[in-house]
Amino acid sequence: MNTLKALNLAQFENLRTKEHLVLDVRSMLDIEEGIISGSLPFSGSADEIRFLNLILPEYKGILLLLPMGVLIDEYQLPAGLLNRPIEGYLKGGFPTWRQAELPVDLIISVSGEEYGLEVKFADPKSIDIRSEESYDILHVKDSDNIIAE
Repeated sequence: MNTLKALNLAQFENLRTKEHLVLDVRSMLDIEEGIISGSLPFSGSADEIRFLNLILPEYKGILLLLPMGVLIDEYQLPAGLLNRPIEGYLKGGFPTWRQAELPVDLIISVSGEEYGLEVKFADPKSIDIRSEESYDILHVKDSDNIIAE
């Protein structure tokens, strides 16, 4: 059984502004609706865990944004999140954040073809957090491979 604490909006926002990292563990379909400004989408992949281990020392703890309808007693934390204290999750989830009209970022899903055009003409910065072996097999031209040791 998990001991995660349900935080109201004021508690969540107070901790969020005090050097706590917000991990959004909702599905990518849900994340495409918007994401709390400054939070990170997190699926629990090994590559994401390695990346988090690089940046977690900068934070005092972790806050979670859970999928709607998830029973907290049944929710399994992705492996690798336990190296910083998890302070809790936002009660009411993303709809609570949206209703308060707080800052939201958008992550736009694009096809490989669209991304290829973007890379060709707009010169975006791409960071690949996959393992060196995966990066060596195939990667976006001029992307940086930043992985945790």
